[in-house]
Amino acid sequence: GLENLAQAVILRVLTPRGELAALGHPEYGSRVHELIGRENTKTQRNLLKLFILDALKLEPRIEKVAELTVAPSPGTKSTVDVLLRVKPVGATEVVTIGPFAIELAV
Repeated sequence: GLENLAQAVILRVLTPRGELAALGHPEYGSRVHELIGRENTKTQRNLLKLFILDALKLEPRIEKVAELTVAPSPGTKSTVDVLLRVKPVGATEVVTIGPFAIELAV
């Protein structure tokens, strides 16, 4: 269902790419972990968007990413809020995922 899709997308984004290679899924995950510890700048947020889009290209249940917003979380310098709107394969409606937070700086 749609709740399962939202959970699967968040897990894919937060799992380091290659972490499941031993289980036969070498392309599963994303490169988001490479940004942990970096300063929360516009450049890093744009790179985060790129890494998320790259990961979602491999999600077979998503036909299209309609919107991806990465913005600084209010009240903190180290965290960003991610909001996704995706069109599942075979669906007519867009599904909203998030916002969920990713902490960049430590």
